[in-house]
Amino acid sequence: MNPITWVMTYLIFEGFGRAFAAAMIGETPGTLVLVAPDLLYRYITKRGGKRAPELADLVTQDDIRADWQLKIESVRPKPEWQAGNLLRYGGNFYRIEACHESAGPRPSVYLLRRLAAGVSSRSVIIYPPIEVTAEIS
Repeated sequence: MNPITWVMTYLIFEGFGRAFAAAMIGETPGTLVLVAPDLLYRYITKRGGKRAPELADLVTQDDIRADWQLKIESVRPKPEWQAGNLLRYGGNFYRIEACHESAGPRPSVYLLRRLAAGVSSRSVIIYPPIEVTAEIS
């Protein structure tokens, strides 16, 4: 009943558990000693901590630019918006060219390029033009 025996037993079982999880999901999960405090911290900050302010998306249209014609800046990331997905805004169709995080009140930035012709599909994301905050033409 030596404490070192308990620590060694814990490490062996955790090692087997991590190896099994890595074989099943294809990536190695973190050790419980480090993951548990991180999960507790995230739970506490999510529940009672600062929340991002509820701001409308900042939409910028610029038909002159070559790299993008529509830029959408959002407070929270949009998980279904991935590079290559199609989006309908206004009456036009756009392809999401790039998604990245930046600093500021709207850290999630999506750069879209206008398509020459529309593509009707069930996978097209419909983004309603609720409020155009900035428009450059």
